Amino acid sequence: MPMQIIDSQWKGGNGLTRRPWVPEDHLAQALVQDVEVRSHGEGKAFYLPCHDAVDYLRGKNRPINPTTHPQGWWFASLTVRNCVVDGVKRLVPDNGTHNDAFYLVGFAPQKQAITFENITIRNCDGSVMPFLFQPMNLSILTLRNVVMEASVAQRRVVLKAGCRIDLLRIENCGQMTVNPPDDNPANVKRIEIVNSPLVNVGGFAGKGTEIVQLAAPPPPVSPPAPAVTDLERRITALEARQSCRCGAIARVMHDALGNWLAKEGDEIKP
Repeated sequence: MPMQIIDSQWKGGNGLTRRPWVPEDHLAQALVQDVEVRSHGEGKAFYLPCHDAVDYLRGKNRPINPTTHPQGWWFASLTVRNCVVDGVKRLVPDNGTHNDAFYLVGFAPQKQAITFENITIRNCDGSVMPFLFQPMNLSILTLRNVVMEASVAQRRVVLKAGCRIDLLRIENCGQMTVNPPDDNPANVKRIEIVNSPLVNVGGFAGKGTEIVQLAAPPPPVSPPAPAVTDLERRITALEARQSCRCGAIARVMHDALGNWLAKEGDEIKP
C-alpha cells in the first residue's frame, strides 16, 4: 500500500487525528497505517485519543448520547503500523507547550490493547516527545520495530501519571528510555524486553514492576518431510535396480562397440 504523506509545512495543530468519531468506532479494532507526517510544528504529528465523551462531528461541546453511551466511545484496540514522523519542532520559543510525535490519551472504562509496529521517528528537536501517553487503561502496550534515529533529541517513551498497563512489551527496538508513571511505577505491572539491548527501563527497577529480558524467538523450522510408505520404498528400490541394470547394459554395449570399431581401425567419437 503506498505511503500517505502529510506535509504540514511547519503549521500548527495536529498532523493526523484518529479518535472514536462515530458509534461504529465504539469497541472497534482501529488501525492507522502507511502514513508519514513531515515538517510539523506546534502540535502532535499523530493525535490519538482512544476514549472520547464528545461527539466532535456534531460539535466540540456536544456530548455523546448519555443514554446509550453514558461513558462515551472507546476503541477495543488501536494498531499503528508502518508510519514515519520526519520533523517536529517548536516554533515559538518557551511557549510552555510540548510537541509530540505520537500522543495518546483516554482512560477507557475497559482495558485496551495498543500496538506500535514498524515506526520510524527522525529530525525532532528537544521540545518533542516521541511517545507521550496521558492516563490510559491498557491490557498491553506493544512497541515492535520502533526506531528513533540519532536526529531525535529525546529518545523517550513517557508514561504520565494515571497510566495503568498490565504488560509493556518491547520487541526489536532501537535506543530509547521508558519513563515510568509519575504517581506509581508499579502501575506498569510487567515489562518484557525482546532483542532490544539499548532500551532503558531503569526507572522501574526495584519499584514493583516485573522486568523480564526474553530471548529472541528461534528462526522458523521447516516442517519435517512426510513419512515414506512401504510401497514408495519398494518403488524407489525397483527404480534403482532398473537404473543399475540399464547402466550395466549400456556399458557392455559401449565396450562391445568399441572393440568392434578397434578391429575396423576406427574409434568411438564423443
